[in-house]
Amino acid sequence: MLSQSIRQSILALHEQGQSIRSIHRALHVSRQAIRRCIRGIAPRKAGRHPGPGLAFLQAKAEESRALFLRAECSAPVTVRLIKENYGVVVRQDTFNRFIKDFRHQVKLQNQPSPGRFETQPGDQMQIAFGEKDVEIAGLRTRVHVFVAVLGYSRRIFAMAFEKETQEAWLQGIEQAFIYFQDVPRQVISDNAASLVASHKRRGEVRFTDRYQFLTDQYDFTPVATVVRKPRSKGKVERSVGYVKHNALAGMRCESLEQLNLSLRAWCGKTADPALHTRVLTLSRCVPYRCELHTGAGSHHGVQEDAADRARPPAPGQSALTARTCPFRCNTCLS
Repeated sequence: MLSQSIRQSILALHEQGQSIRSIHRALHVSRQAIRRCIRGIAPRKAGRHPGPGLAFLQAKAEESRALFLRAECSAPVTVRLIKENYGVVVRQDTFNRFIKDFRHQVKLQNQPSPGRFETQPGDQMQIAFGEKDVEIAGLRTRVHVFVAVLGYSRRIFAMAFEKETQEAWLQGIEQAFIYFQDVPRQVISDNAASLVASHKRRGEVRFTDRYQFLTDQYDFTPVATVVRKPRSKGKVERSVGYVKHNALAGMRCESLEQLNLSLRAWCGKTADPALHTRVLTLSRCVPYRCELHTGAGSHHGVQEDAADRARPPAPGQSALTARTCPFRCNTCLS
């Protein structure tokens, strides 16, 4: 197809009295195209004429779509019905190209709208790890961020570690319980080797010994998501990105402890006020039985001030190794 500039050049040379042969030699355009341009004939569009099958589908579009719905969106059945009712043979690939957009519309109409997966207060907490490069003491350092999200209120807890080890997983879970001041009924995690020893596709999930000990101590049910299905814990997956691109964006600190204090302040001052109108506390309040320091059979709730909750645990030490109160209350720490 000739461009507008070539057409103008052909007409200009023709008005100057030049022959078609000379125009052909000057512009390297076929003589037939030059004749059509001079006569003002519109160029023919590329392509071939529709066959009898496509011509029938274009002429009987509504009837063809009705037969397609009658055949339960089956192209072979629709082609057979067209031949039986109208005596026209339509190739199946031709019909598939014709019905492609309509098939997509029908699929969208029949597809159920996705809904939010909601849980009751205190039922579920989802946990995951993420990575982010942060400037610590003037050096670009990659930190591993533990993130926990309550299923009902969407409250977020975040804590940074140097490595994603089993100790980091267990310590992050314990610190999340302290921050939320409660223990949920279920803790949803992925199939990290630090937590899950084996997970068969259609078999029983076996957790690691230390993680199983932690579940027995805090009386919650561990749940491992389906293998390679991150949507099974989509709330925490989205929250990991929120922490990385909001709390840690442009973060500069002098130590990992200072980074964790900043994350704890961010959770309370930025993440919590940004929640939608929900109850921000868990309805399940089960006091932990502390038999290490206060004697068997006694109970104590979690009574901590903000300074004590913001205080990180001792480096390399958790309730499992230090044998202190899992809630690190003032009484047991004194």
